[in-house]
Amino acid sequence: MGTIFVPNHPPEILMSRRRSAFTLIELLVVIAIIAILIGLLLPAVQKVREAAARIKCTNNLKQLGIALHGYHDANEKLPAGHTSVNSIHQGINQMHAGESTAWLYHVLPYLEQEAAQKQVSLAGANLHVHVWVLPANAGTPNSPLAIPFPWMQCPSDFGPRTYQYAAYPLYLSKSNYLPIYGGLNFYTHANTLSAGQRTAFSWNRTLPLLGITDGLSNTVVLTEYLRGTDATTSNGASESRGIVWNGLPGVGHVYAAQTPNTRTADILWRAACPPAANQPNQNLPCVDGLNTGMFSSGDAYDTTAASRSRHTGGVQCVLGDGAVRFVRDSINLATWQAASSISGGEVLGSDW
Repeated sequence: MGTIFVPNHPPEILMSRRRSAFTLIELLVVIAIIAILIGLLLPAVQKVREAAARIKCTNNLKQLGIALHGYHDANEKLPAGHTSVNSIHQGINQMHAGESTAWLYHVLPYLEQEAAQKQVSLAGANLHVHVWVLPANAGTPNSPLAIPFPWMQCPSDFGPRTYQYAAYPLYLSKSNYLPIYGGLNFYTHANTLSAGQRTAFSWNRTLPLLGITDGLSNTVVLTEYLRGTDATTSNGASESRGIVWNGLPGVGHVYAAQTPNTRTADILWRAACPPAANQPNQNLPCVDGLNTGMFSSGDAYDTTAASRSRHTGGVQCVLGDGAVRFVRDSINLATWQAASSISGGEVLGSDW
């Protein structure tokens, strides 16, 4: 018989030939390492994403600032924040009646949106019928006032882009950029304001830039607000925060009664704050002024809203000179109110 040759390999070589996969412990170690790396990278990715969104938001506001100056150059004044069909109606009982147009409508041509402006019909608006509820303007999801403008919405905000009330029907686009109105709430704004309470935008009042005697670089004209939640009212309508076309607080404008991103709840008209819309943890605290007894007559006299954003630590604002400034939540209330007024003669604090 022939001799059978058996190679004399070391034991460790034989063991390595038999091994073809990771052990369970090694696999768990690899998974743990990957999880740690993801945990370290995710916040960085989120920060980069928010930084990009904030830059986009800044650019949106810069465009609005340029558009406002373009309108002023052509008309020697800023547009009214909201106008009434009958301009003599300045009393508090008519402040929300017969809204004709919002400031955005007037500056659309200066945002290269003249065609969009021409699609908005003013025919049929009167003291009791607003431009923004006319079927020609907001009767379908494709109506002129229903289509969102991307440059009017901050990418940091994850709120709904449109308002919908199918039963009416009514469809309106939402915005994150609203003017600051004078006074502390809808009631004080509707009455005579002192010099320290007047702001760049108002009902039925236009303003030349020369009227901003506190200095253009020291005066806020536009600021941020959030587009609300997916909550609906009892009749199935979306909550209405951020509808720039409407003239109610927290819907089409805000006040400087509180500092930016305050924890104090906004007092809103009932359609803007159905029960599920009050979400303080999402920086969306609100109360229905009617249900809390703020106004028993059913009118919106005491409603008010503060500037709000998704940016960490503050909000962005357009100043009278067209520049964009980041205002921190920690700003003193007196400084914030002074920066919002146009002719109070205040000296802004070091926190500005």
